[in-house]
Amino acid sequence: VYSNTATNLLGVVIEEVTGKSIAEVIDQRIIQELGLTDTVYAESEDDWVSPHAQGHQPAEGEVAPIFNNFSAMGASGAMISTTTEMAVWAKALATGELISPELHEERLVGEPLSEGSEYDEYALDIGSIEGWWGHTGEGLGFTSLVMHDEQSDASVVIFMNISQAVDVETGKERHVPTALMREYARILAAHPW
Repeated sequence: VYSNTATNLLGVVIEEVTGKSIAEVIDQRIIQELGLTDTVYAESEDDWVSPHAQGHQPAEGEVAPIFNNFSAMGASGAMISTTTEMAVWAKALATGELISPELHEERLVGEPLSEGSEYDEYALDIGSIEGWWGHTGEGLGFTSLVMHDEQSDASVVIFMNISQAVDVETGKERHVPTALMREYARILAAHPW
């Protein structure tokens, strides 16, 4: 089951085991390792340099701005980046570039979620949508998606500055980047480059 709380608890375990803050560990083992220069773990709202997008979410029948202090997300999502750098992350995540081949193989064993995110199947902190592997996110007025298809070596990155969007037809909350990804995947499968 996907859980932000479990991810935040894992962050505490990582800090205890390494003796370093989760920000230091992410910087050393992911950001520096992948050569990302515009990606940061947000420890305060000052980590997101202006100008930047403003997050929004529905409130009382309107879409309203929401505060954007990503440090509130902790290990489950206190990250700030660019679409270009997230394309690098999408590939590293989906191919297991930063972990052993054995762990990567083990982490891709998944199953459908009974509730929560709209993945076709969810494995060990990675999900698949239409055969593409990666992860989605939502919070504090933003939604995101990073997916990679190993066969075509293509990545899709979607950032939107709205969270808790509601489908006008069903009235249910919908993760818009996931819906777009499903359409993109079908188009790309029908028209291989």
